[in-house]
Order: sequence, then structure tokens, then C-alpha cells
Amino acid sequence: MSLAGKTAVITGASSGIGYAIACHMASLKINLVLLGRNTSKLEEMRSVYQDRVCVDVFRTDFLEESQIQETAHQIIENIDTIDILVHSAGLYSRGEFTASSMSALDELYLVNLRAPFLLTKLLLPTIKKKEGQIIVINSSCGLKANAGISQYSAVKHGVKAMTDSLRGEVNKDGVRVLSLFLGRTATPMQAFVHKLEKKSYHPANFIQPEDVAEIVISSLNIPHRTEITDIIIRPTMKLS
Repeated sequence: MSLAGKTAVITGASSGIGYAIACHMASLKINLVLLGRNTSKLEEMRSVYQDRVCVDVFRTDFLEESQIQETAHQIIENIDTIDILVHSAGLYSRGEFTASSMSALDELYLVNLRAPFLLTKLLLPTIKKKEGQIIVINSSCGLKANAGISQYSAVKHGVKAMTDSLRGEVNKDGVRVLSLFLGRTATPMQAFVHKLEKKSYHPANFIQPEDVAEIVISSLNIPHRTEITDIIIRPTMKLS
């Protein structure tokens, strides 16, 4: 099945996994609608790929509901169709339960759960028209909570619940919903995680963003009569 000419909305597109997915999709001639906070990076991506595909960029801070609503409104007004929605934006925080910051929990909730919930809700009627596909980049922490990351895991568990419930509602409309539960992946966020853990960072030991992009494309290419609901990915090398 050719994906050329389809349109994908990708959050967190200015770095890490979202960036890798966007680049891979552009190589397959999928039109891009890129959301992120780094305007210069988004514009750089537009300049690189606009000769091959249509590229629209929207500077969007997921901490700000008004920006999410405005971005969704502009997408609906200006983009004819949405075939694919990829949620890749996210924040990370860690800390012992008793010492954890409530403001950090609030930010994790806003960016990692509330924002994708709201954006999906606003774009869903357009996605349904094309019997589109929604892909949510989650974390292995959304399946199993370890010590020191109670807030992050709680929110990621919430993302799983949101995704599972959404799938149950929209399958009848021909919309497929996939959750990817990733282990440690070589991204700027992972470098930050290692800094918090006071560990040396060796990105070659981890999942590469390009690996995730390959898996996303593979999931999109299966016949539409079939749905992959959950994929768990972990590094094969021993973590340092």
C-alpha cells in the first residue's frame, strides 16, 4: 500500500522520535503537518522537504490550551485531509514520591495526557472522514511503574487508558489506533534522563529514533482490515 500523498500531523516534530518519523515520512512523499516548540527547527525542516511534499508547521506549546486550540483550528481550516496523527511530544520528570513536585506533576499531565487528548478530540472528525490512523508514542513506564518515577508513570498509564478507550470508540468508524511502548531511546530526552540519574550516556546502546520510525511506517502499511493495537520495543543491548 502506497502512503504517498497522504497527510500526517506529527507532534514533537522538532526533535527526537517525532523528527525521525517526519523525515522518514517525507522520504515516502507523505505530506507533513509539523507541531513543536522549536520554531527554527520546524522551519528548517520545511525548507528541506518542501520541494518533495507539502509541509505546514505550527509552533505549539502543549502547556498552553489556547495554542492547541488555535493550531487545531488552523489545521482544520487549511488542511484538506488528515490520514495520520502521530503523538510524539512529551515531558519527563523523576523524583521520590514524598519529595516530588506537584507543579511537575501538573506539567506532565498537561503535556503528556491532556494535550494529546484535546488535540485528538479536535481533529478526530477530520480523521474519521479518511478512516485514518492514530499513533501514540508511549513509554514502557506506561505498562510498569518503577521506583522514582511515580508521576511520569502515572501519566503514561493514563495515556494508555486514553488510547485503549479511544480505540474502542473509533474502530467502528474505520479508524485504527496504535500504542508504541518504548524502552530507552536515544533522544535528547534520554540524555536528560541520564543526567538526572547521574549516569554516563551512550546513545548507541539504546533504541534509535529511526528504528521507531521504521516500525511506525510498517504498522501503517498493513492492510486496513487488520489492526496492530500495541507494540512493545526495547533495546537489545545491555543498558549502561
